[in-house]
Amino acid sequence: MASPTAIKDIRTILCGLSFECPLEGGNPHDCVCHDLRKMPVIERIHAIARLSDDECRWLHDRHKECFSKKSSAGK
Repeated sequence: MASPTAIKDIRTILCGLSFECPLEGGNPHDCVCHDLRKMPVIERIHAIARLSDDECRWLHDRHKECFSKKSSAGK
């Protein structure tokens, strides 16, 4: 069983995801990070820092589900 991702790693991943979709590029309207990507970069970083650990995990989990779904659909 894979170990859970540490919250600091999740926050780092979310910072990366705040730039563009790693699968499609850009800022898809159906992405949970869509509104976050509209913010200036420094505001994105502060917004992610203000999220609770549970909110970070929720966003990360939604990203993984979406990525998996869209990756499977593209095969």
